Amino acid sequence: MNSNLNSQEQLIRDVLEKDRCSACGACIGLCPYFTFFEGKVVALDQCSLNVGRCSRFCPHLQPNASLAENEPGRVLERWMTRSPVPGLRKKSQYGGTVTALILLALELDWIQEAVLTGVRQTGEPEGRLCRTRSEVLACAGSKYSGAGTLSVLQPLPETGGALRGVVGTPCQITALDNIRSYGLEQGLFADTVSLKIGLFCTWSLPQGRVRQVLLEKGIRDPVLKYDVPPPPAEEFLIRTRRKQFSVPLAELRSLVPRGCQACGDMTAEAADIAVGSAEGVPGWNTVLIRTERGRNLFREAREKKALQVKPLPEANWEHLRTAVANKKKRARTLVEG
Repeated sequence: MNSNLNSQEQLIRDVLEKDRCSACGACIGLCPYFTFFEGKVVALDQCSLNVGRCSRFCPHLQPNASLAENEPGRVLERWMTRSPVPGLRKKSQYGGTVTALILLALELDWIQEAVLTGVRQTGEPEGRLCRTRSEVLACAGSKYSGAGTLSVLQPLPETGGALRGVVGTPCQITALDNIRSYGLEQGLFADTVSLKIGLFCTWSLPQGRVRQVLLEKGIRDPVLKYDVPPPPAEEFLIRTRRKQFSVPLAELRSLVPRGCQACGDMTAEAADIAVGSAEGVPGWNTVLIRTERGRNLFREAREKKALQVKPLPEANWEHLRTAVANKKKRARTLVEG
């Protein structure tokens, strides 16, 4: 770190100006100087603090542990799952696994709030604190664009509070670990996040760029669902009430922030449970159990029949390992180059 730069200046120079920001939201809400606008973090004014939390929380300013090896991190168990409720599956991205797990954690009182990503009436994604079933269901489905979700956690609590579950992309889960580490160093009672559910992710797009793509394609109706099918599809699907549109991924890759390209974590390695699509099995999720906390919740989900479960085929696991290794190699090339 350049000793002549304060925390805000470092974050602006090394993250915002270099297009490395993935809009996780960890730096927003700490002070009046950062805000979220059209899918991007924006600095409104100069901060006078020499050492602030913003640079400590940012997942792009700390060592990238996910690049150390080509494997998908610690995995205790691996499964294919889906919700047994057809209506929940239809509302969710694939099998509805994430929504089912969050609803179960709230029902068991393992958490009292869930930090999720919803969508405003204008179509822009946003972070939300959800406490009820209807609030959770309103956030179902992937958004594929940065939403500043973690901003709803701020300001960092210095006393005890409601236990929270967070659903986030790999960079958001990494930022949560940064927040926890900072809290422990400073002697703060800040670790109110008791459940981390990570989403498989290869990239996200700033909402302003997503809107531009929609307008260029003549898409003006509200979007009901986005999807990126597993390879070899190579397409970005956009579904409205009247029609489904397909955009070649080749047209979007130049819009992906550099921070996503340099990220080697595709499967949320710091999560308790990581969830993605099940390759070649429509309507099902791939689930990686990473911690004992995640294993305990998953066990409850099976016992209470909140999820339908079957083994992840070995071919799917090998394809996932290959995809993870390839992303890490590309990220290393970009970081080291």
